[in-house]
Amino acid sequence: MTASEPVQKNSDNNKIKERQFKGLSLSERKQLRREKLIEAGIEAYGTHGFFAVTVKDICNEAKLTERYFYESFKKSEQLFQTIFLKLIDELQHNVMQAIMQASSDPHKMIDAGLRALLNEFFTTQLFTFRKR
Repeated sequence: MTASEPVQKNSDNNKIKERQFKGLSLSERKQLRREKLIEAGIEAYGTHGFFAVTVKDICNEAKLTERYFYESFKKSEQLFQTIFLKLIDELQHNVMQAIMQASSDPHKMIDAGLRALLNEFFTTQLFTFRKR
């Protein structure tokens, strides 16, 4: 199947088969672009701050056009919220994992949780202070 072929209905399981480009379906390409925008947002917001960053800055960082930004997000605030929730989820997961891997001693659980929390703060791009 080439990139110029139209979307076809698969008669075997009645699912719509997406057109492939470079071995990826449209939904896979959209997801990859969204992930690039999120990573670019983390870098840009972490370096310059939310109010100093434009959609164009994020697109330049991601090496994508603004069309693709608006394909995934309505506005910059939505990207920032997505990044915030992603980082909070990762933080929560890492802290809980550290606590669960610690022994059943409450003091060791607290120590492990706090170490994981502080490690996240000092290593996550969004929380890292950079020279401007």
